[in-house]
Amino acid sequence: MTLIADSKPNGVHSKEPSVPYIDSPNYLYSRKKLRIVVIGSGFAGIYFALRAAEKLKDVEVQIYERHNEVGGTWLANTYLGAACDFPCHIYTYTFAPNPNWSRVYAGQAEILEYLKDVADRYNVRKAIKFKHTVKTAFWNEVTAQWDLTIEHEGEIIKDSADVFINASGVLTDAKLTVPGIYDFEGPMLHSAEWDSSVEFKDKNVALIGNGSSAIQLLPQLQKMVKNIDNYVRNPTWITPAFASDLTIEKGSNDNNPLYTEEQKKTWREDPEAFLQFRKKLEHNFNNHWHLVNPNGPVQKGARKEVAEQMRKVLASKPDLAESLMPDWAVGCRRVSPGVGYLECLAEDNVHVIRDGIETVTKEGIRTIDGKTREYDIIVAATGYDTSRSANFELVGRDGFRFTPKWKLAPRGYMAIAIENCPNYFVFHGPNAPVGNGSTIPYIEHVGDYMIEAIKKLQTENYRTVMPKTRAIEAFTHYCDTYLEKTIFADSCQSTYKNRESGKIRGLWPGSGCAYIDIIRRPRWEDYEWEVEGGDDMMFHYMGNGFTEAELNGGDQAFYLDDAIANGPPPLP
Repeated sequence: MTLIADSKPNGVHSKEPSVPYIDSPNYLYSRKKLRIVVIGSGFAGIYFALRAAEKLKDVEVQIYERHNEVGGTWLANTYLGAACDFPCHIYTYTFAPNPNWSRVYAGQAEILEYLKDVADRYNVRKAIKFKHTVKTAFWNEVTAQWDLTIEHEGEIIKDSADVFINASGVLTDAKLTVPGIYDFEGPMLHSAEWDSSVEFKDKNVALIGNGSSAIQLLPQLQKMVKNIDNYVRNPTWITPAFASDLTIEKGSNDNNPLYTEEQKKTWREDPEAFLQFRKKLEHNFNNHWHLVNPNGPVQKGARKEVAEQMRKVLASKPDLAESLMPDWAVGCRRVSPGVGYLECLAEDNVHVIRDGIETVTKEGIRTIDGKTREYDIIVAATGYDTSRSANFELVGRDGFRFTPKWKLAPRGYMAIAIENCPNYFVFHGPNAPVGNGSTIPYIEHVGDYMIEAIKKLQTENYRTVMPKTRAIEAFTHYCDTYLEKTIFADSCQSTYKNRESGKIRGLWPGSGCAYIDIIRRPRWEDYEWEVEGGDDMMFHYMGNGFTEAELNGGDQAFYLDDAIANGPPPLP
């Protein structure tokens, strides 16, 4: 495979058969050249590039990255306290474990350095054009390519792709829907658009939100500010540290401890011990799916445990503890380990405002009870655009677009492909397993799935591949039917579901292990495979009747090796 930095498309592939076949230069499974364009260089984009270099031949891979560096979410989110809310040892590529993580929940800077290191080790940077933002993508039925426009430093560049992959993620674009937010005359920061030059010392600050970002921000801000009001529209469960029995010493009050040099030395020098530690963590998290049964014992036990923990930490403010505990199930809304968050709520310079925000004013915030509070700084931890569409204009076959109606109830196939978009794949599509455990193993398996689809497209004389509408409808029906009987259908507001339609599109309907097992066994029959040159050319890929090995001096008795390696055991 070639990792490239030129933008010349391959053009139209020939539809004419080379006849007579016996004289054709094309052998069985001959590869046509393909140009693959990828958006984004976070975990997903980096993974696809390095695996494509290993697994594919005769393809060009171009990654367009709108920022000036790799990292995706971990480059974009630089707010105070930004960190992984999974233990870092399960938030790494499975093939590139890091025995040197400094602590249980690694911070943003450390994760970013890890991604930079992987990109450098696998020479991925040469496939990336930084500060290049894809603005439009239009499907061209004549050429069977995606026609792209890309903005780079004010200049518009055109490109084309035989295969187009969206690896841009869902936790980079700020969602700011607070009325009047831009009327505020002081510094206003969103967690996804952080300004590190803003000085918080001895300031009067408003923090809007109590999701994952706010939970990480408050402990950092509380130490610096004079006063901070945390605007909490809806209560939420604040859980203890995840997998604490495996990561935190019994009796310790530190919910995010540093790893000792002795631990790191052991993991560096004893790969088997390190693997077993990682497997225990993975097992612990993969075992959590039982929580989603609203009437099951795991859910009941979790509610009891988390409620007791919240009451214990907020013992000095018992009324606050009760007001912060919701009626809905633990996990209905994304749970985050509240490392220091509840402890901060008990501090004298922290106040929780439960009244809804009517509007932001020039000086501060007016709540629906008519009270106005003035602030020096407003911090909005109000989440991200997780509509599962795209942050660029996309027009597929027959004029398909991400319309407002589609965004109300987005649908796709296995969280990998969507309707009327040939040769288009996406990481974290509708019903991706973003709440089913660490996303990294899923990213890897989805990337491998895409590569196998591209191999088939490239070597079996197919022009396009796209999921069948009926398969999308049936998959969506299964998702809706499954998830409506889980805790996620409870009364919480969450990024997992659309606030207007109530459709749950941010979760896979099953465990993370089930997703991996399904993705490992593709159902290619669920796709429409358009044959290059029409159905009469369905077997054109057989070429001159020879294999590549036969014509290029390869092993012509390969099947004997396979037989020896895969011989059957004796009958019992």
